[in-house]
Parts: sequence; C-alpha cells; structure tokens
Amino acid sequence: MNITEISNKSKLPYSTTRKYLMLLEDAKLLESKLIDGSRVFADDAVRYVRRLARMSKEGLALPEAIEKIRLTPYAVSDDPEMFALQKRLEEMRKSIETLSGAILNQQKALTEKSGQGFWYHLKAAFGSIFKKRDSG
Repeated sequence: MNITEISNKSKLPYSTTRKYLMLLEDAKLLESKLIDGSRVFADDAVRYVRRLARMSKEGLALPEAIEKIRLTPYAVSDDPEMFALQKRLEEMRKSIETLSGAILNQQKALTEKSGQGFWYHLKAAFGSIFKKRDSG
C-alpha cells in the first residue's frame, strides 16, 4: 500500500501520513519497499498511522506514542471505547481468577480442617438419604 492509499484510508493529510510512516519506519515498526518509484508499506501501516494520529491528538508526544505502539503493536482495537471495554474485561478476568483462587483455598481449608473430603460433607448434608439407603 503506498502513502496516498494509507493517507486515504487513515483520513489524514498526505504530509502527516508520510511523516508518521517515516517515524514508524525509523523506529523499526514498519518496513517499506520502493516499487515503481513509490514507497510501499504493509497493510498494517494504516493501523499504526491511525494509532499514532489518535495518540497525538490526545496530547501524547510522538516519541512516547511510538514507544506505546512498540509495547503493544498488536492491540485488538484502536477504538477508545473498545480499549476501555478490553481493559474492563481484563480487570474482570483478574477478579475471577482471584475469586477462584479464594474458593479453592476455602475448599482446601475445609478439607484439611475436617479431615474429610467432599463426600463427607455431602453425606453430612444429605445424611437421611444415605441412612435409608444403608439400612434398606
């Protein structure tokens, strides 16, 4: 994809697109080839240019934005709302892991405390059913 195509897809002026592409290429995040006199980049260049433009618009300095892209080059979405949802989802996943660990620890503590396992507690809870069965 050449600079004009990337500019059109990212909806940025040609000069801004070219500047961003050169910065990304200098940072070794993108590579280009010269084909028929045009500089050509891979399709993911559009995503990087959009991310760089968004972060720049939000007030992040270009070197910092490039470093952020370097740290998370394959972000699932460049949409800020999607990013917020992804962040919330990750927080929920961590909470679930924490709760699961707590439940397992409680179960282990109960087993160690009583010296009995799951079947002991099941039999204690439903003892009348088991007594009828054992005596019948």
